[in-house]
Amino acid sequence: QNDGIKYTVAATGSFLVQNGKAVNHSGDTVPASRIGLCQLDKNNFIMIFSYNPLMQKFAEFLANTMHCQTAVNLDGGGSCAMFYKKGSGSLTKLRQTDRTVPDAVYFVEQ
Repeated sequence: QNDGIKYTVAATGSFLVQNGKAVNHSGDTVPASRIGLCQLDKNNFIMIFSYNPLMQKFAEFLANTMHCQTAVNLDGGGSCAMFYKKGSGSLTKLRQTDRTVPDAVYFVEQ
């Protein structure tokens, strides 16, 4: 029984935003490409790729500029890759990696 749950997301990455506030990552001083999965409200999510921000700056951007209520860091560094395809159009590479990456988040519009 799923108790009415329609969607779920689990991640082992660091939280960037909780309850609309940036999580403190001031000790992270290594810039790296990052992908943030952000929940704006109950049914709206965005994914953002950023090239080489510090984790703290990325968290603050997601909370203060994008108004994310919750956000997790899905990936970082050289394994970041993001692709986009709308409808029957061609696949657009926002950034590609040379490394094999076993994890993926895949959205389908019906």
